[in-house]
Amino acid sequence: MDQRLGTPGADPSDTGTAAVGDTTVPGAAEPTVKPPSSILGTVLLGLVAPLLTGALAAILVLFVAACLPGAPRSRELVSWALRSAPGLAALILLQNAMIVVFAWWLARQRSLPAWSWLRLHLVRLDGTSYLLLLVLAAGVFGLGALAAHWGRQLGLPGDATAVNRLIQLMRTAPGMSWLVLVLAMGVGPGFGEEIWVRGHILRSLQARCRTRWAILASAVIFALLHLDPAHMLFALPFGLVFGWLTVRTDSILPGILCHAFVNSGVNLARAIEVRRPDYTAEFQTADLHATDVAALLLLAAAGVVSVLLLELRFRQAARVGQEATPAVASEERP
Repeated sequence: MDQRLGTPGADPSDTGTAAVGDTTVPGAAEPTVKPPSSILGTVLLGLVAPLLTGALAAILVLFVAACLPGAPRSRELVSWALRSAPGLAALILLQNAMIVVFAWWLARQRSLPAWSWLRLHLVRLDGTSYLLLLVLAAGVFGLGALAAHWGRQLGLPGDATAVNRLIQLMRTAPGMSWLVLVLAMGVGPGFGEEIWVRGHILRSLQARCRTRWAILASAVIFALLHLDPAHMLFALPFGLVFGWLTVRTDSILPGILCHAFVNSGVNLARAIEVRRPDYTAEFQTADLHATDVAALLLLAAAGVVSVLLLELRFRQAARVGQEATPAVASEERP
C-alpha cells in the first residue's frame, strides 16, 4: 500500500493506489481542488500560451544569434535561426522550457503543490507495463496517421511545405546536428506539451467538469495547437489516449515517455531515410500505398489491444487497493 494513504497532510489528489506487478495506479475517486478559472478562460489560455511562448522563443533565438561573433544579418540571420538544424533545435527546446516554467508558475497558485497539480507523480512500472506503453504509443501513431490520411482524402488541407522544409533541413544538416534536432523534437514536446496540456490544462478542466469532457476538451486543444487540419486529425488520437492514460495513472510521466518515444522514433527514421545518398522523393500529402495502410491498421489494432490490457491491469490494481485498505486500517487502529 502507498505510504501516503491515511497520512496527515497527504496530497488530496492521492485518493488511493495499488500495485499490479510493480505498477502503481490510482483509485477511482476524483481529486477535490478549487476551480482555478472558467472553462472558457482555461481553453483560451491553453491555446494562446504555447503560441506566445513560441513567438518569444523565436525572438530570443534571433537575438542570441545576432550577438554571436560574425553573425549574418537580416534575412540570412532569420534563415539560420529558424531554418537550420541547430537554430530549430534551440527554438524547440527554448519554447518548451518556457511553457514548462509558465505551467509551473501557474501551478504554484493552486491549492495543491505544484508537482501534484501537474501530476508529476512517480509511477512504478514493471516490464510488461513498459512494453504495453510502447505498443500503445506505436498504435496511437498508426491511428493518427490513418486519421490524417483519411482527412486528406476527404479534402482537408495538409501543410506539405513545412514537412518538405524539415526533410530538406535533415538532408543538409552538417555533422551530427541532424541528430541534435531529432532529439530536440522528441524530448522538447514530450515534456513541454505533456506538462502543459495533460498537466495544467487537463487538471484545470477536471476541476470544472466531468473527467471524460475534460479529456475530450484537452485533446481538442492539443489538436488545435498543431495548426493545419490534417495535422490536427493526426494529433487528436494522441490527446485522447494520453489524457486517458494521465487520468488512469494520476501521472503525466507515462504520457511523456510515449510522446517522446513517438516523436523521436518517427523523426529518427525519417532522418535516416532522407540522408541516404539515393533519396530523391519528397513528402506527398495524399498518397499512401495499400501496404502502408495495412501496416498502420496493424499498429492501430495493437494499440487498441494494449489499451484494453492496460485498463484491465488498472482495474485489477484498484480492486487490490480497495481490498487492502480496510486490512491496513484495522492494523493501524490502536
